[in-house]
This record gives sequence, structure tokens and C-alpha cells, in this order.
Amino acid sequence: MMSSMASGFDYFSKAAYEAGIVKTFLEIAKDTRANEDVVYNTVNALNGLGTFLGLGNKVERLALTKQFVEYGGVRLCMEKAASDALCIPRHVAVICLRAFAGDGYLAEFLSVEQTSELMIAACRYILSGPSFFIDQMNDPETTFQSFFGFNRHGVSPSDAARYAPRYYAMGQENAARIIHALLCRRNPPSQRFKTDVLKHDSELIDLLMECLSFVRPDWYPESDVVSLTSESLSMLLGGTIYVVNGIEVDLSADGLGKEYQEDREALKEALLLFLSRSTTTSTLIIAWLNLEQEKWQTIKRNFYATKTKYLAQVSYELEEFLDIFQHRGNSRAAMLRIVAALTVIVPSELSDDTLISFLHIGSSASQKLFPMNAIRQESDQYDYLDHNFEVFRMPLSAQGTQEQFDAPNQIAPEGILGPTVFVRLLKILHQRGKLAAPPKKLPVGVSGTTLAEVKSILSEDNIRRFLLLAKARTTERREAGHTRYKKDREPDFAGFAYYSAAELAAALVAFDDATADTGKWKACLRDVRMEVVMSLGNAAEMALGVRQEKKALYYATTVVQFAEKLAGTEYAVGDDYLVKNRRRAERARAAVKQ
Repeated sequence: MMSSMASGFDYFSKAAYEAGIVKTFLEIAKDTRANEDVVYNTVNALNGLGTFLGLGNKVERLALTKQFVEYGGVRLCMEKAASDALCIPRHVAVICLRAFAGDGYLAEFLSVEQTSELMIAACRYILSGPSFFIDQMNDPETTFQSFFGFNRHGVSPSDAARYAPRYYAMGQENAARIIHALLCRRNPPSQRFKTDVLKHDSELIDLLMECLSFVRPDWYPESDVVSLTSESLSMLLGGTIYVVNGIEVDLSADGLGKEYQEDREALKEALLLFLSRSTTTSTLIIAWLNLEQEKWQTIKRNFYATKTKYLAQVSYELEEFLDIFQHRGNSRAAMLRIVAALTVIVPSELSDDTLISFLHIGSSASQKLFPMNAIRQESDQYDYLDHNFEVFRMPLSAQGTQEQFDAPNQIAPEGILGPTVFVRLLKILHQRGKLAAPPKKLPVGVSGTTLAEVKSILSEDNIRRFLLLAKARTTERREAGHTRYKKDREPDFAGFAYYSAAELAAALVAFDDATADTGKWKACLRDVRMEVVMSLGNAAEMALGVRQEKKALYYATTVVQFAEKLAGTEYAVGDDYLVKNRRRAERARAAVKQ
């Protein structure tokens, strides 16, 4: 995986490019004869393209990728990955696509239809299983391919077959990275584009969900297929961080109203498509339970046994092992992002059994967190990583460059998104009359929970404890933003902390408003409206500081309108907050108009 942008082609590289290296190497790779010499040629050609791409600067990579697409490289690699007669050309075709998707700006050259078809092809590779690789390595006629895993000749068929599923699993990860890179990019696709990708072939949703429920393989326990897939689904279905869901805002005065409505309608369309598939919500719950039911002892045992059981060719250190738990934490956060979008964009479309099934996810993600300074034993560090991970993802193509742009994928940690999801579920249940009268028996279709758990979750004492915890989390998250800005000097990362604090606070306000007639929870949520004002105002200031003026305009306008509606009520905020945020909005407005 390339980690930095090269300075550019040297004299020889420029000569190779001008002589037509892309077209020539693709012609070599088209040879499908199943013999050893041809396989070496194919592998060297496709690997050579990826390596050559890594030598270029941004302009040169764009030019190379354009040629790769024009000369049929995408279609060729998709076909080889799906049906080449030998396993190694399949594997290398996936690696080549990953290189161009992650490092070569491939997504910018693909249409909706091409993007959808490539994602589907990647999913099918992930789900195809290792048996083809095992059979090929076990066959003396095709064992020669083991050279590419062991970097030596003469490996026995039995040893090659033992290593085969592990080698295949590396290809699964690369396939998952293709999907991720098509979405996490310098110029993020619009929600309309993403929705149309899903609509082009709705089987894509089913395939992605099947990848999400992927069970960690013994032969490659470090797999991050679930993590990458969950992030990809969150980018497709999780919505934008420009708007604080749960707060109505009129953006028409700044000409952003149409853009906002179009984005929201496209997201709603995508989420309805997601819900229209018969098994999506139950599969999401299964994926969450998979994480809960995994035992760190089993993961550790399998991780350190790969060298003896599956002939792993590298020795791993503790850092690589800990990465597994970061991936798990990332998966949790991304799944919560999807549920968060469902509960605020299409709440009326969620059935009662889906809401009750989601209660387990919301509640389990809203527990007391294990702090870093309390780590005392081995399991503590795994628990910390499992529940405190957040996503602030830049595309691979931006690594090592001086490019400045908003991280395309930002997901708050479980400790913030869990309460956001949970309180939205409670609000919907209250509006349906289900909160005051919990079910006496579980509705048909409920999964992942029990009647006893549901009754405990919906008890007044539990809800009160939760609301106090969630309110405290908004303050803690806002203070984390202060630290990131004042101490760490990371205004973009600080802005995201402020935004996610405001989103949780807004969800709590919505619950408070919805349940005001009961009077039960008002005392738990005192001053939460002020948290919205302070956090979102700070987020607007951070966005201005990093020249993200449109985001700043969204945030500052939302703060002003939200605060104005509180005027004359017991929740009214001071004039200084209104003046400060009107000034921020004016600064952002002036910059956007330039």
C-alpha cells in the first residue's frame, strides 16, 4: 500500500509513459493461457502498472488512470478477478484495481453504472471463498503459483494449500478497499450519485450486507473486511456532516435550500431502498452481535497461530494485533452511523419489531466507557479500543501530499453515536405510545434481544440513568473539541468533535420536546439546548478556520435559527451567542459568494 505521493516521473518513467506502457501492459495481461510463463507475464504486467502508478505525482497519476480506464483496464481486471483459469491472476487483478482506486483517482473516471458494477464485482470476490485457491495450490499442475506467496520455488502442494486461504483473504481485503476507495475520495460523490449507484442494481445492498456479516476467518484473524464494509455502507447511507439532523433549518436565503433538500431526498431514497430489501436490518443486527460474541482470547490464539497452522510469511507484533480491536471499534461506529440515519431520516418506515430489535444496539452502545487511564490488565486495552474508536478518514491518494480538504469520511465514536441512536429510538417509541407501555411479548420479527432485556432497557430508572449519561457525554465531547483545538492544534478534528456533540445534544432536545407532556425527563436534560448552541457555534468557527466556508455557513445559520426559536422561552440564550454566530454566518456567507 502506497503511503506517500511521489515527486513525479523521472526521465525513464516519462519515456515509458510516452511509449504507451499502460496499453502495452494491459495487452500482456489479456493473455489467458493457463501456463507458468503466461502467469508470470500477467502478474508482472498488472503489478507493474500499480508500481508505475506509485511513481507519479498527482497529475501523472490522473493521466495514467485515465488511460487505464480508456484502454479497458477496469473491465479486464474485473473479468480476470471473476473467472481467470488460475487463482494468482485473479488475486493480482484485484490488487491492480485497488491501486488505481486508492492511489489513482479511479472513481473520478467512472459513471454511476461502472461504479455499481465494480462494487458488485468486488463484493462477489470477497464472498467467493478460498476453495478455488486451495484446490489450485493443492494441484501439482498449478502449485507453481505458490511462488507469489512464498517468494520461492519448490513449495509442496500440501504447504501451498495450507497457505492458500490466507493468501486469498488478503485479496478479500483489497477487494473491500476498492469499494471503500470509490467512496472515500478527494471529491466525494454526491448523495444523489451514491443513491443511483445503489439503485443501478439493488443486489449491491444485499452483497454489501453479506460482506458486513462476514465472520473473521481463523487463517486471517487480522482481516478488516467488516471494518471497511461498514465504513463503505456508512458513506452510502449515513448522510452528510454538513447538516445537524434533528434541527430544522431554512437555508433558502443563502441559496443552499435546494442543495439541502436534494441531498436529503436522495438520502431518504437510499435508506428506503435499504429497508425494502428483506434481510438488511436483521443482517445489520447479526453483524453487531458477531462483534459482541467474539472473544479476544480466541482472536489472540488464532492470530499467533497463523505462522504454524497456515504458514504465515510474516511475524506480527503487538501493534498489528491491537489493530484488530481498532477495526472492531470502527465497525461499531460505522454501523451506528447507519442506524442513526435510519432513525432520523425515515423513522416512520421503521417497523415496531425493527425498533425493538435496534434497542439492544442503542442500549449496549450507551454504557459507561472504559477510560484509558484505567487500563490495568490485558483485556482492558482491548476493551478501550473496542469502544472508543472514531473515524476521520482521508483517502489514500492524499497521504504524503499537501492537499487540504475535508476528510471524506467522519464517524463519531460509539460513546457519542450510541446515545444518539438510543435517544432517537426512545423518541420514536414514545411517539407510538410504546414507551409508557412496554410490550408484554416480543413482536414477531424481533431479533437480537429478549423480552426481559427490552423491559429493562425501557424502565424509567434505566432511561433516567441513560439521559444523565448522554447529557454528560455532550459536554465531554465539546471539551474534547477544546483540547483538540487549543492543545493539539487540530481545528478540523476539533470541529468534528464539536459537530458530533451538537448532533447528540440535538437528539436529546428532540426527545425532550417530544416527551414534554409527561414531565418525566425534563430535569435530566436541563441546559442541553445550550450545548447545541455552544458546540455548533464552535464547529462553525473551526470550519471557518480551515476554509470550509459552506460547512461554516450551514452550522452558523443553524445555530442562529435554533437560538432565535428559543427567544422568550425558559431556554432563551444570551444575545452574545446570537451576535457571535450571526457574525460567523456573515463571514462564511461572504466567503461562499466569492
